Amino acid sequence: MELICKFQPHRNLHLQGFDDYGAAAALWGASDTGFTVSGVFRDMADFAVLVLFQKDDPFGHPLFSYLPDGDLTGLVLEFDVTWQGIQSWESLKSAWTDWNTLDYSINGVGHTDVKWIGTPGITITCKTPNRTGASATFTLNMNNAQAGDKVTLWYQSQSFISPAIVAGNPTTDQAMWWQGSVGSTDQAMWWHGNGAYNHWVKVGSATYSCLEDSLNSAGVANNIAGQINASDPNCSCSTGGAYGNEIFISLRSGKYGPVVVSSSDGSGGATLSNYQHWVKIGAATYSCYEGSLNSAQIAANVAGQINASDPNCTATVGGQYNNEILITLKAGVAGPIAVSSSDGSATATLTQGTDAATVLTSIAGQINRTDWVQNGPVVLSAAVVLPNQLVVTAAPGADGNMVAFYQTDNNISSRLYVTAANWNLSGGSSDNVSWHVKIGLHRPWLEQRGQSLVDHCASVAQRPGLPTHRMADGGHQLEGDQQSSRQARVERGGPRLGARRGGQHLGQHLGVLGTCARQRSGDRRLRVLEPGTRDPGGRSGGKHHYRNALPGWARHLRLHAARYQLRHRGRHVGRWHTGNPRLLLSPGDDLPDPPFAVSRHRRRPAQGCDHA
Repeated sequence: MELICKFQPHRNLHLQGFDDYGAAAALWGASDTGFTVSGVFRDMADFAVLVLFQKDDPFGHPLFSYLPDGDLTGLVLEFDVTWQGIQSWESLKSAWTDWNTLDYSINGVGHTDVKWIGTPGITITCKTPNRTGASATFTLNMNNAQAGDKVTLWYQSQSFISPAIVAGNPTTDQAMWWQGSVGSTDQAMWWHGNGAYNHWVKVGSATYSCLEDSLNSAGVANNIAGQINASDPNCSCSTGGAYGNEIFISLRSGKYGPVVVSSSDGSGGATLSNYQHWVKIGAATYSCYEGSLNSAQIAANVAGQINASDPNCTATVGGQYNNEILITLKAGVAGPIAVSSSDGSATATLTQGTDAATVLTSIAGQINRTDWVQNGPVVLSAAVVLPNQLVVTAAPGADGNMVAFYQTDNNISSRLYVTAANWNLSGGSSDNVSWHVKIGLHRPWLEQRGQSLVDHCASVAQRPGLPTHRMADGGHQLEGDQQSSRQARVERGGPRLGARRGGQHLGQHLGVLGTCARQRSGDRRLRVLEPGTRDPGGRSGGKHHYRNALPGWARHLRLHAARYQLRHRGRHVGRWHTGNPRLLLSPGDDLPDPPFAVSRHRRRPAQGCDHA
């Protein structure tokens, strides 16, 4: 005979019912590894209830039904489940039926529920990779936005307000002008015919001299030039000219002056310099020495340095003489950035003002900081796509399709406003998603439970009359002591047919012995006759029996009398002329105590007996 185990889809599972008017559901295709539930629902409150396990067996024939057994010690139930067209348990919405809970009853009384997600002992894992949620793209339009303009994106009463537009000054013009730098000078030494005459050249604060003595002019020039080359920090020199008496003095490499140069023999003084042109942006300075360059070349040199290394600004060259450097803040740099230069242009402070990226970044940040578990049907996130788009995406699932945004502004949608091809998010789905469920059955909230229920609800977006309610269990397995905890209990030695007693299985199922189906009057009672006692109203051959009314806790057995007929033959059950059935208990046996006999629909003793 086949061994019946707990949680077998084709042995234990059944539909408890479905609701409401016009709804229908069926459990079909059940096997040892899976099952399917299908239905037609016409309202969001329609539902079907699937019973995973009931420790009583209300449908089995008394010859074969298993005994009440709530022992789930060590059992772990695992199964994969997919569905179509019903409310998903991943939803954050408030449940209007028990679609997000596992329901159970204890000793068949009432029901309690625990959340599928978030309850210790229940693990829900999504097995479908790369799921995407519903999304929508919103475009920010800025047409010469003015100071103070604002735009607000709304979801229901949640507002996401842009910062007010602030006028910016993102560009400045810094011109480079040619300064006429003097890089060298010619100082001549002339013979005076006076041996005591002192010839000299002064470079900055240093004086280099030579007595004429017997030297000619070329000799004097060479003497002084030697001194300068040997010790002057700023200048170097050489001699030349028609008579070799001219000293050509120039700034040393890396020295830019100004350095004042004069001499004793009538050459005009000069100020040596190599003018340094510069532009300062923030704390960084970009410079170029004039040398032989013209103003356009100087501007191009400085602009190149800015573009190569400045983190905040870009530069272009323009203007009438191509000597103007147009300095502009980079995108995303708000400022303020101070800019100044060497050649007389006014100092400027660059600010970006409020641009599209600033507006959208602010709105996206507000959306991402919102507690959507408390304020929405689904968790939302937002991302900025430059230059002017905002993408809002919902967590995976069908609930994201319910989200719709709208916008308001304070400029009659003329300068700063948001547009969208579709204000509703779309593209989310909870159908055909594979979930793996693992339930540790030996939990405090499942001890001695009467049954476990799964409640499935029609989708909110379900169109009336479409048969799209479908749940499929792709397979399940149990871990634990299969023989002791999972096996459904039956009477000792297996079910007994009791052929000599009309096929009646009277043993463990005391509820079978309820009031007889033919018993019509409420004053007739089930008589419990103990051997050795006399029944005054019966034919006992003079033996003393007594009668006892059916205990109050077992009177519900009358409801089940129609399912069974007690035979009037046999040593245990007899029918007397009064029409009352009687049960002769073996010596020492008695009716079981109510705590062991009471279940939700049928009363059975927890211990075995030999009545069959």
